[in-house]
Amino acid sequence: MEAWGRHALGERSILSGLPPLQRAWLSAVSDHPLPWYAEEKLRQGAYAALLGVTFSARPGNSLRWSALAVGDCCLFQVRNETLVACFPIEAAAAFNSRPYLIGSVRLQSDMQVTAARRFGSAEPGDRFLLASDAIAAWFLTRAEEGGRPWREIEEAGEAGFASWVRRQRESGAMRNDDVTLLTVTIAA
Repeated sequence: MEAWGRHALGERSILSGLPPLQRAWLSAVSDHPLPWYAEEKLRQGAYAALLGVTFSARPGNSLRWSALAVGDCCLFQVRNETLVACFPIEAAAAFNSRPYLIGSVRLQSDMQVTAARRFGSAEPGDRFLLASDAIAAWFLTRAEEGGRPWREIEEAGEAGFASWVRRQRESGAMRNDDVTLLTVTIAA
């Protein structure tokens, strides 16, 4: 996230921006002795999805967003209680157990091809939800059933979010996996 915010990693610089970040990660985790099993895991590396979104003002008081995704994190845009954008995955059935992920050790040469890009406009009151895979799959399932998953999340609130996630997992509605959610509302 830091690299995205500093523009060290972005839509035009994903291939050139990742190698220095990979070297920095390796240096940071190699600074102290590790048990043999951690050494082996270090050689294999860590893997993560990436979802970055940038908002920019345009002439005439309009707002534009652009997003870059690698892997199975999703962006959802809600306007006037209607889901107007799903990116990069648009159907719950499209989630699988082998998404393309960014490696901390190796950079795959097809990263530029695999990185999905999307652009759109934003209006005051629009809500953007950036979600990791487990909650994104739940969100799309609910939306496909005709629900308003953004409302369920909003009703849980920040204080009740963890217990809400636990209930979704216990009921089988959400996979038992890590859950990250960031909500951005465009101000008037």
